[in-house]
Amino acid sequence: MTRYLMSFFGPAEYKEYGNYPSEEAMKQALADTGVFNQRLQEEGYWVFADGLAPATSATVVDGQGAEPVVTDGPYLESKEYLGGFWII
Repeated sequence: MTRYLMSFFGPAEYKEYGNYPSEEAMKQALADTGVFNQRLQEEGYWVFADGLAPATSATVVDGQGAEPVVTDGPYLESKEYLGGFWII
């Protein structure tokens, strides 16, 4: 079976409600995501989904050499970061 990765991005800098203009807008977006997740599950497309920790807690792993090099991160050069994903 073919699988797909869908990702969502969030702001790199912490704001009280992310990119949402208000707490109510943020709560509505979370509720809409819950409905979306439920539909994926009911229709048999759901494999796995999860949110990621904030970018400020990231670690960088460089696996290009013989041994992986792990350093503190993130070293963001972007205004957005990967906030989570679905596998469907």
